[in-house]
Amino acid sequence: IRWDSLYADIYLSNSSVFLFVLSPVFPQLSSVDQQVLITTHLSGNLSKISAPYFYLNVGDVVRLRSSIKVVGLPKKEKTFFDINLSECSTQSLLLQDLLSDILSRPVILPKQLDNLGKIMYKGDISGSFSNVVLNGILSTQVGELALDANCLMNDDFSQLNFNSYVETEGVDLGKLLNKENVFGKIALNLNLTGVYDKSKKGADATLDGAISSFGLNGYEYNDIVINGEVSPSSFTGKMAMKDENAILDFDGKIIWDSGFPKGDFHLSVDDFSPYRLNLTKENKDLWLGFDLYFDYLDDKSITRSAEFRLDNLVVKNNDKVFSTYPIVFSSAVRDSIILLKLDSHLAQAELEGRFSLSTLPHSFKALRDHYFPLLKSEQQPEY
Repeated sequence: IRWDSLYADIYLSNSSVFLFVLSPVFPQLSSVDQQVLITTHLSGNLSKISAPYFYLNVGDVVRLRSSIKVVGLPKKEKTFFDINLSECSTQSLLLQDLLSDILSRPVILPKQLDNLGKIMYKGDISGSFSNVVLNGILSTQVGELALDANCLMNDDFSQLNFNSYVETEGVDLGKLLNKENVFGKIALNLNLTGVYDKSKKGADATLDGAISSFGLNGYEYNDIVINGEVSPSSFTGKMAMKDENAILDFDGKIIWDSGFPKGDFHLSVDDFSPYRLNLTKENKDLWLGFDLYFDYLDDKSITRSAEFRLDNLVVKNNDKVFSTYPIVFSSAVRDSIILLKLDSHLAQAELEGRFSLSTLPHSFKALRDHYFPLLKSEQQPEY
């Protein structure tokens, strides 16, 4: 049979089918008692088929309203599609139940998805099975997100190359993450280009754009510009903020793959008001400015070293101004020997030996209590 020679012209109106009927082809659907309703006008042959309207309801779980054009079947590598979605919507909990039925095992979607409420996408999806272009708007009860993306995938979908633009006028991170006492809304426009690799369990991407506002601890930060490369464990690039209560400039690399930050960066801080940023409830007239230089070296064999350099420190409080020369704190570890140094015009100190940084404060306290008992803090009697 030459499938190209067969022409179909099919009308369906609220046609009903239960998913378990498809179990001879898809055995995992044998226990899924979910009704599917389809309304469409499908016409053409296998190599060129279209539906000016294609409406689909999977119970109350999925609602689809679209038009579809597909050319190139049955050859997968030559197949192209153009889908216009006036609505594609679902809800997390309902989708979770459906997936659990299909897979015959409990499926637990991320808890934060529950806070999205009804999830709806409107827009276009076009391209091929290996090269997909999306252009549309994702709407939820915590905000809307405009998306323009191009995604390239390999045959087993283990690697995804993406080039996208994301924009939102306000997504409520507090509601999304169940931390409304910490986060507020975020508004941004970002270009993201990178690669997602399943074997690495994360994505490496280049970011370029701006965060126009970001709510944190009851304060709305404004005018943040970011340009750099990000991975699940690091950021390399530049980030600047020009808020009325804080001016920040970051340039360099920071790594957070362990408990102690690593990297090589310069952080410049000016006109920084902890009180106005809701970081403290005291010293409402306190303003800070400084330059922080951080350099961490790890040759992965014998030596690890780090240096903090605090420069151009200025502290203003009412009419009082304090400034100081550079303060340098450095540390090095070699053959389990730790060396700590403090160098400034205020004080100089050096400590060397075998000890743990995490237990150092406790060790100092023990020494104080043993050799200087008069300095030992008195415990308050219990009543």
